[in-house]
Amino acid sequence: MATYPNLYSPRFLRDLLYDTPLRGKWGQRFLIDKNIVEKIIEEADIKEGEAVLEIGPGIGTLTLPLAQRGARVYAIEKDRRVLEILREFLKGYPGVRLFAGDVLDMNLYSILRRERKWKVISNPPYSIVGPLLYNLLQYPSRLDFFLFMLQKEVAEKLVAVSGRKEYSLLTIKVRLYGEAKIVRRVPRQVFFPPPKVDSALVRIDIKRKRKIVHEDSIIKTAEKIFQKRRKMLKNVFPLPSELYQHLGISPEWRGEVLDVDKLVHLSKVIRERKI
Repeated sequence: MATYPNLYSPRFLRDLLYDTPLRGKWGQRFLIDKNIVEKIIEEADIKEGEAVLEIGPGIGTLTLPLAQRGARVYAIEKDRRVLEILREFLKGYPGVRLFAGDVLDMNLYSILRRERKWKVISNPPYSIVGPLLYNLLQYPSRLDFFLFMLQKEVAEKLVAVSGRKEYSLLTIKVRLYGEAKIVRRVPRQVFFPPPKVDSALVRIDIKRKRKIVHEDSIIKTAEKIFQKRRKMLKNVFPLPSELYQHLGISPEWRGEVLDVDKLVHLSKVIRERKI
């Protein structure tokens, strides 16, 4: 096997990336705490032969221990300069397949169809979390769970309950298919370079294995609600009061208090009435 350097050393990273400036607009951050890496690997509970989709592997801080446990790792990296460093480090690990490109522009199914079940691990920048989750959730039958390192504020949105200010469209998109929980809080100091905010490791277990019928209309209903989240429902969707009552919903509620089940029932009525 190739000799693997100490990827947890900020000095090593500075020297390694001396001619490869990090691209802040891509949210590039490297995990430099071995204990956190071990916690992620422990939570992932990797068995030999299991398929892992790693999005944004960087220089392989997680990729290597995943490969050492016998996982079949498919890693997507946008920065081709970093990818060449990773490729060099991973010589001798044939179970790792590297893909160059922007995950949001890729045909994910071309990768996901290669395995029956996937564990997805990523430390994505905030700007792509919503689109990334939405794209992945197009194929729920292939997914086991996600382990995402996220900004604390984004993590809190994923686990928020209805009626809280953190409850959002992102919450709805995830909860239609799975259950999210915060595994642990992670301080900003464990990254190089350190971000301005703390993070959290979030696990999303995929519970629904089939695509939801009329998912687009559910999302459209949720979008209207969150665009006018402080308005009463009767002022957003002009339905008869008795119909709201039949759904177990008060027309004077604000839309942000609806849980996912009630939102799904409301969207069905709205779709049927073509509102």
